[in-house]
Amino acid sequence: MPSRALVIPFGLLVTSAVVDVVHLLTGQERFSSAAGHLIAAGLLLGVVTAAIGWLERIFGAPLDARERRAFLRHGLVTAGVLVLFAASWSLRLGVEGWQPAWPALALSWAGVFVAAFGGALGGRPVEEDVQPDTAGALRTA
Repeated sequence: MPSRALVIPFGLLVTSAVVDVVHLLTGQERFSSAAGHLIAAGLLLGVVTAAIGWLERIFGAPLDARERRAFLRHGLVTAGVLVLFAASWSLRLGVEGWQPAWPALALSWAGVFVAAFGGALGGRPVEEDVQPDTAGALRTA
């Protein structure tokens, strides 16, 4: 499911921001390079996952008004995160050792905060109305 698969690109992007902090603490160039590569991988997977999610909505079951609003809201948050990290990545291009300047770091951390905001809205764009059968959940065979 694309909505669950979106966790992987976001994980890569958030990890890149953490690796940037490690770079700032240690000053080792390998961490800034790793962060740049993590952003690139997160962006590629994020675009693919978002495209699959949109295709699923276009060709999937029709949505009611509440589900459409939730889907649009999550799509905009996802796009915002990808744009912020893409801008951060573009500021690192051509710089020796992928050394991030403060604007690139600020954009990455803004992306982390926007992703956290999106998570606070609810991890999945459309919550399923399925209730688990708890009556027999602890029953032994």
